[in-house]
Amino acid sequence: MRGIMLSLALCLVPFFGLSESLTYRLDPESEALFTVSDNFLSVAYDTWLLYAADFSNPQFLQLVKLLSPMYFRIGGTTADIVIFVDDSNTEQVHIRDDDVIILTASYWLELTEFAKKAGVRILFDLNSLTRNEDGSWNSENAEQLIRFSRENDIDLDWELGNEPDIYYLTFNTSVSANQLAQDYNKLRALLDQYEYDSSYVVGPSMFDVGNGEGTKAYLREFLSGASSSIYAVSWHQYYFSGLTATEADFLNTDYFNFLEERTKVVTGIVGSSNKVWLAETSSCNNRGAEGKSDRFLASFLWLDKLGLTAKLGVDLLVRQTIWGYNYPLLNNEYGPNSDWWISILHKKVVGSTVIPLTNDGEDSRPVRLYAQCAKSDSLWGDEAVVVFGLNLADSPQTFTLSGIGASDVDVSIGYLFELTPETDLYSKYVGQKNYKDLKDMLYQGSILFLDANQKASGADLGLLLIDVLIKSEDKSTEIWCRKLSTLFAKIGTTYATERDSFLVQAVKWSSLGSSRGDPALHQYIAKVYWDELNYNQARHHYIHSQDGKNCAKLLIEFQMTKGFKCEIDLFVAQAVLQFLCLRNQITASQTFTTYTENHPTIKKTEPPYLLPLLNFLWFLLQALETKKLQTFAVLCEQYQKSLERDPCYLQYLDKIGQLFFGLKPPQPKKSGGLFGSLIDNFLEGLEDGSDDDDESARGNPAPSTSRQLLESADLD
Repeated sequence: MRGIMLSLALCLVPFFGLSESLTYRLDPESEALFTVSDNFLSVAYDTWLLYAADFSNPQFLQLVKLLSPMYFRIGGTTADIVIFVDDSNTEQVHIRDDDVIILTASYWLELTEFAKKAGVRILFDLNSLTRNEDGSWNSENAEQLIRFSRENDIDLDWELGNEPDIYYLTFNTSVSANQLAQDYNKLRALLDQYEYDSSYVVGPSMFDVGNGEGTKAYLREFLSGASSSIYAVSWHQYYFSGLTATEADFLNTDYFNFLEERTKVVTGIVGSSNKVWLAETSSCNNRGAEGKSDRFLASFLWLDKLGLTAKLGVDLLVRQTIWGYNYPLLNNEYGPNSDWWISILHKKVVGSTVIPLTNDGEDSRPVRLYAQCAKSDSLWGDEAVVVFGLNLADSPQTFTLSGIGASDVDVSIGYLFELTPETDLYSKYVGQKNYKDLKDMLYQGSILFLDANQKASGADLGLLLIDVLIKSEDKSTEIWCRKLSTLFAKIGTTYATERDSFLVQAVKWSSLGSSRGDPALHQYIAKVYWDELNYNQARHHYIHSQDGKNCAKLLIEFQMTKGFKCEIDLFVAQAVLQFLCLRNQITASQTFTTYTENHPTIKKTEPPYLLPLLNFLWFLLQALETKKLQTFAVLCEQYQKSLERDPCYLQYLDKIGQLFFGLKPPQPKKSGGLFGSLIDNFLEGLEDGSDDDDESARGNPAPSTSRQLLESADLD
């Protein structure tokens, strides 16, 4: 099975036991391969998203803070259209057009204050495309930002421009490597002038190095002119395009090996002159692949990148992005995605010293492992080693992890962290038919996610819960109806698609004992909608319940807040007739009685009512007890004028006549409509007839908003 593993021991922990298929050798006594930065795992916030995230959100702050120490890079393609404006004495500044983004001083202070509270250091990407006529960098606006930052004691590091090697694609212009080197030298001097001499300059932030000789030559020429001005050489890396990415791409070992190929090109050019930073990276470019690059599927590439880049000598990498687009560590509600959990575990456990871990496998091997010294902790002391990695195969893989150093090393104590999709455990319990424990676990898990504002994950677990309820062939119970309605309420209205899917499946499950769904479930769902003031949906679900009292109270509130005074009788009439069409005579009567007794304009328990339609309903409910077709026909004829106020009533009454009074369905091409049908049937002496179709009625709009006829399914 595919999985992600992180194991911690004093020297050695085997994962699946011994096998001759693949051998890894760990030698903690050997000299360390590399020592990476304490900020090794860092994150980016894209400049196009300036002003989009809520930096006052406490959960956002806390989840970023947990990843510290690290860099918080503010950059991206649109870094080269950002202009700084000091808005201290300006009431309002237009902050965005297609070709310019204004970074106001007030927003800059907000960003930097967030970073300070989170304990992270900003790496800011300056606009490189403010150019003089001779093609050199115009540093005037950058100097304004640098001066303002120094005056406000903001400590940070700097880049200049984003992916200059593809300016011809992104901005229809170009900057030569030699010119860019001069620009970086100018930036270094400018920072020294403003006492930022201890701040790093990082660059050139190329899109790719190794895709042809031209990109290699660009980097070499840049370094020949600016190597002494920069601390770290930076480039960007993505495996494939988010526009065309498939699920198979995320597990293709060829793409995993692509990172090693490109990294070796960069480190080979840089040598030992500078640090190497992967300053922007994720699974796929073009803002990621929707529904893929922010899921567990992408975590294999992410964990492998964390291990492989450190092994190859990359000092630091920056994950694109912390929030926004389709590949964030945090979702739109600032809850953690799968890769955030990978990142936090790596941050808290994996140290900076990289230890040799060799293998005898091919490049296409499904098991990929890495080793680094562990961060010092009271649980495992100061000399522990972390072995972490992943299994890309569809089945468990066995291997040997050998290379114990000193004979007195304790290998009996270890800690194993295994990250798998929640569906793996689900499949295990379903296979064992352990439905009881699985139902409770899924319900509690869904509650935890929803309470943590991780709505999508909570809804997913809720759907799995319903699937288990169906598989277990459990009939609908009041307890589970209540629990499902609780999940439905917690999903909330923002995630409308997930919520609608959840409700459809919940009703489907409850329909195992009732063709329209369990009335108890409809009652609970109706109350949720009522609390949200969604009267139309609340009314629809009350119609499928057996709670006439609350249905009537809802209708009173609905009419008084959304309806007209002349529609007092219409609100209850439609509900009563629909209840009767669904053979729910008791609830129809209960709804009518509660409505007329409690509506402040009516407040009567029996006729005569001032509104004729109410009198008709009262007499109709009495006539149901006798089941006499003649009484029904006369009643409809006497109140014909009132019934013509809503065309729906004719179809409702035709159905009621068939269900309760033996009326045959109207024949095609007969004249006289409903009343002609009543008389024809009565004269022919047809006294029986029934319709056993129990399909659910769909909710009708309120009388004040529509007069649409019910569809045939509503009545049949």
